[in-house]
Parts: sequence; structure tokens; C-alpha cells
Amino acid sequence: MTTIEDMSLLQYTSLLSIIVVSILISIYYQSTNFNHIRFRLTHTLLTYKYRLWSRSNDNNDQTSFEYKAFKTLMERLEIFSLNLTADPLDVAKEFRKKYQFSDILPRSMRCHIKKKQYTFDNRLVNGYWIDDSDEERQTPTANIILYFHGGAYIAGDMRGYCGYECHLSNLFNISVYHLEYRRAPEYRLPVIVDDALILYKALLNEDARINQKLIVMGDSAGGGLSLLLIQQIVKQQLPIPRGIILLSPWADLSLTGESNKRYPDLMFVYNYLVWSVKQATGNEDLNKNTDPLVSPVFGSFKNFPPMYLSVGTAELSESDALAIYKKAKQQNVNVQIEIGQNLMHTYPIFYLYYPEAQQTLNNIKRWIEKILLD
Repeated sequence: MTTIEDMSLLQYTSLLSIIVVSILISIYYQSTNFNHIRFRLTHTLLTYKYRLWSRSNDNNDQTSFEYKAFKTLMERLEIFSLNLTADPLDVAKEFRKKYQFSDILPRSMRCHIKKKQYTFDNRLVNGYWIDDSDEERQTPTANIILYFHGGAYIAGDMRGYCGYECHLSNLFNISVYHLEYRRAPEYRLPVIVDDALILYKALLNEDARINQKLIVMGDSAGGGLSLLLIQQIVKQQLPIPRGIILLSPWADLSLTGESNKRYPDLMFVYNYLVWSVKQATGNEDLNKNTDPLVSPVFGSFKNFPPMYLSVGTAELSESDALAIYKKAKQQNVNVQIEIGQNLMHTYPIFYLYYPEAQQTLNNIKRWIEKILLD
């Protein structure tokens, strides 16, 4: 018969076991964020499920078990369960709440983030220097990345992206500047491009040769913004950056690409894409968005720096990336493309979860090292 003392000891042992297991899980996932640990743990369990029960003869989908598990989790998030008939600003605010990766990709504890404003021609832009290193640097590294986040020009911010950008800083051994550009529907294209251009001119004003050690990088709408910035730099005959990296760039806001309606996409749904375009451009008629000032795929890529493209084949913007690659090739740009078979929109961002993302980021790292050495 169990005594009270035995029960107390049993309870104590159970509690101690729970604490030890919790600590070990936190150490394993390198996080104390409960939501992140829960997401990672669920992902791990789903991965084992797919390893045990997936059919070995499934030749249609060669993605990793880790990716399949992540895909299942993303499908449950319902990022785009939005009432698009409501007031546009209310919809945008709701989307901004949902479009957050801070629990999925938390900031590392050693990552240093400093807010920094830049001014040029009496105009000010806001952003953050991100540096993931053992010791806090007082100044950015010799080489830098200007990063433009995605979010359909509606959502995305430093809070949601800093975990991923910290990883880029660590992996590439480089300081990253995250621009908090103005977003739709409060502001529209091409006004949004002005923020990126002001930043670039301000950096040049501080160091006239900074372009030689600067790479522009962006995902989704941030990829489109990266292209629009370079096109303006070329047009205004400013010094050209060393390179440009585009992850699933959203570059055709007329949505004429074949893939816009072909694929189910974990990160986008077509109806929301149409709504976002109208907010970002102010045009109800999508055909009006062939203007290169809003859709860079219709602009020129002449005199562009070396370009690295990444895109998945299970996403809405595949056509955009392929069109960019084809046109850049025709205009003699040194362009390289990496196509992720059966992978989602901006798949390299989620590097914590599947090897396909890690491989692409490692490929980009090698490309950066080569570009900066040339």
C-alpha cells in the first residue's frame, strides 16, 4: 500500500523529471520560447510519422520528410483566413498579425539588433542593423546585405523577420540591414520604392564606394522591391551594388504568369494576391500593372549586377522567377537560378525545418563569397 510519503516522493520525482525533460528540450531546440518549442516538437513528431508511414514508392514528391512535416504544419496556420470585403486597412492590420514568423524562427540570443535611421535629401527611413556574432560589433562588417522583407507589400516587419535575418548574418558572416519600408494600403507603389532608394543614396553619401561591398537581397515582394531598386539605380546612373539575391520574387503584379493560378501555395492564395495587388498599386484593373514602375519583370535588366534566383515549383510566383531569369539571360546578366522541386514560396526562409532550405542558403553563401572575391 502506497503511503503519503511515497506519494510525495513520487510526485516530486515526476515533477523533477518534467523539469529535466523541459530543460533538455529547450537546450535541444536552443530556445525558451514555448510556442516555438511546441512548433518544433510537433514538427519533429510529424517528421517521424512520415518516416515510418510514407510510402517508399511515392515518386511524385521527392521532398524530404522534414519538409512534408513542415508543410502539414503550415497548412494548419490558415494565414489567409481573412475577410477581404472588410475595410482594406482593417484587413491589412489583421494580416500583419498573422504574418509573423517570430515563433517559427525566433531570434538567437547572441544576435545584436540596433535601430538605425538614415536621411538623404531631408527624407528619413527607418531600419535595423542585424549582427549575429559572438561579440557585439560597434560598426557593420566590411561587406553588408540590404534585406527587403516579403509580405505582398502589406505585411512583414523586423519583429517577424529578425530570427531569419540573424541566421543570414551568422551563416554569411555579414551585417544585415533590415529596411522598414512603408507598406500598403497606407502607401503604394512606386512610393514604396522611394524608401529603398533613399536608404541606398544615404549609404552612398556616407561611403561613396559602399556599393562595392553591398548585396541587395529580398524575398517575395521584397524581391520585387530589390529589382525595382536596382532598376532605379541604373536609371539614375548611381554606382551598382555587387550583387542581388532574389527568393521567390514577386515581380509581375499584372498576375499574367501561368503559375499564378496553377498551384496551391502554402504562403499565398490567389484571391488574396489579387486583393494585395489592388492595395499596393491602387489599380482595380490588373492589366494596368504592366508598368515597369510596379512590375519590374517588364522593365530592363541591362547593367544589372550578378543575380542569384531561388524559386519553388509549388508556388504562385514560379512564372515570375522564370521570366526574370530568361530576360536577365537575354540582357547578358550573370544570373544563376536554383529551382526547388515541389517546394513552397520562399522556402529557404524556413532553414530550421528541412534540408532543402539549408542547402539553398549554403549555395547562396558560396555564391556571395565568390561574388565578393571577384
